[in-house]
Amino acid sequence: MSEQQYYNFMAAICDQISDPFTPIEIATTNPIESFSPPIFAAYSSRNGDIFIKRLAKYKKLIGPLSFKIDEDSKQLSITLTPSNQQYSLPSFLVLSEFAFLVGLLRKTTKEAISPLKITMTSPVNDEQVINFFGCKIESGKRNTITFAKKDLQVNFISYN
Repeated sequence: MSEQQYYNFMAAICDQISDPFTPIEIATTNPIESFSPPIFAAYSSRNGDIFIKRLAKYKKLIGPLSFKIDEDSKQLSITLTPSNQQYSLPSFLVLSEFAFLVGLLRKTTKEAISPLKITMTSPVNDEQVINFFGCKIESGKRNTITFAKKDLQVNFISYN
């Protein structure tokens, strides 16, 4: 499957669902019968800061996406970008990726971590989506999720 076919597939899924919360349900389901080395490496991280940087490094093994990280002393932002800049990311895929990050941070820390801010090129502001993330999704030119650095320093219970 080419990169464009992958994005078309994700867009087709989005077109078929009527519940905006579906991407979050899919991304936060815990499929114990599958094993993903990049995700295992993330679970083995000491904290969210290391997890996100590891996942960014290995993300291309999972799909045609890149995580671009910008950080300062107070926050860390992850911008999702397609491998080929001529493509745009379907909102279903972006929402799923952001839900996966938030869900995994919550599972591995047992803390109610929420992003500081989310921007999407095609925002979804369904009530369930807002409740899950703990913030509204703003419209923007990029697909970015931002976390407080202090939240990303919480030790993972899965660290080993």
